[in-house]
Amino acid sequence: MGGSTTIAFRASREGSFAYFDTLPGRRSAGMEGAIRIVAGQAEARVVQRDVAQDPANLPRPLDRTAPQRVHVELGR
Repeated sequence: MGGSTTIAFRASREGSFAYFDTLPGRRSAGMEGAIRIVAGQAEARVVQRDVAQDPANLPRPLDRTAPQRVHVELGR
């Protein structure tokens, strides 16, 4: 919480490159992204968004004993 990360790199070729989390099950769950490299000189753009939250800020446990559909809305 309160930390930040900056990643800078120089591309040596054009293309679309997949990236994914290496924790088991995350890639098969669709947690994958792509970096697209195109020719030309692009203006550097910094995008910042704080997504850190207090790890103790949890919803109450689900109160169910039979299978059912559960809708979970993630923060924006």
